[in-house]
Amino acid sequence: MDYPDGSRKIQKVAIPKIGGLAVALVFSISALSIPYIFSNNWNSDLFISIVLPALLAGLIGFIDDIRSIAPILRIGLQVLIGACALILGTQVSIFESKFINVICTLLWFVFLINAFNLFDNADGLASLTIIFSTTVGTLIAYLSGQTLVYILGISLIGISLGFFLFNWNPARVYLGDSGVYFLATVLGIFLIRIRPTSLDLNESFLILILLVTIPVVDMTYVTINRLRLGIHPFTAGRDHLSHLLNSRGFSVKRSVIFLQLFHVLFCLIALFIFLM
Repeated sequence: MDYPDGSRKIQKVAIPKIGGLAVALVFSISALSIPYIFSNNWNSDLFISIVLPALLAGLIGFIDDIRSIAPILRIGLQVLIGACALILGTQVSIFESKFINVICTLLWFVFLINAFNLFDNADGLASLTIIFSTTVGTLIAYLSGQTLVYILGISLIGISLGFFLFNWNPARVYLGDSGVYFLATVLGIFLIRIRPTSLDLNESFLILILLVTIPVVDMTYVTINRLRLGIHPFTAGRDHLSHLLNSRGFSVKRSVIFLQLFHVLFCLIALFIFLM
């Protein structure tokens, strides 16, 4: 349970923070069943390459929910998540050097998991961000003829939307680290696997970054600000973009909607780059 403390945690009542367990279970079931229903060429390797790293991430996040994991160990375990995805076939392919691509893949998962973990600081913010990012990514995969990828994208949209209905302010359940780790890992794998043949590698990379720009901007701002003040970047606090909006009179709902307007704008730019 996540209990209000009158300062950082401003909800009125204690709220369950293990919604990630439901998310992991339902996504795994849908990812297993939906391709059977909509595709005659279901690929078990693709299913395993997505669900297995995500379940590992969810387990690590769940442990972090129960007893906080030290920051250095946490990063090491996030590298392990990236390594699992890498071994199972998910790899950034931007540079000519295979070694650099491997390093970028590992950093991508560490970066994305931490970005969404920090961004999950207002009711519905993280899940709504994933919904919009995945919707555009799914459309690109569909138009690129990547059937299995866009079907899995539909699964990710569905579970994020289902959770969002219970997480919108006032939230009845939180993702917790288990849910954030799980969804961020699935999103990370999903985005890497979108490979439009009509675009060069630089354009594909730009689209990937645009679809997660707002969480990355939030993490960058918080990290720089905390380092400037001599505070550890992983320290919990009310200094995120949504909190700055709250301090300027925005309600929780309005701050989330305001940030999502910018997020949708970046997602539309990504779609425009693909279509032009």
